[in-house]
Amino acid sequence: MLWKTKSLNYVWSSNQDKGLIWDNPFAGSSIKIMSIRGKGFEKGKWYQEKRNVYQDLIDVFGDKGSQEANQKTYRYYSHYDRH
Repeated sequence: MLWKTKSLNYVWSSNQDKGLIWDNPFAGSSIKIMSIRGKGFEKGKWYQEKRNVYQDLIDVFGDKGSQEANQKTYRYYSHYDRH
């Protein structure tokens, strides 16, 4: 494995559909790209985005079976507030 860490990168894509996830072509399956806006969205306009990064990491890289296991696995990948 080239990278020992996992990363999720968000993009606005004018040529992909919203919600698609693909591997980074230079880093392999440890680095994922997710289109949070896709073709069909109006260009030249400002948009505001809000994501649950913790949940996105679980959805993309897998649920580890319990909240404790997920927090242990993904705690360094997001700014998830456990309170």
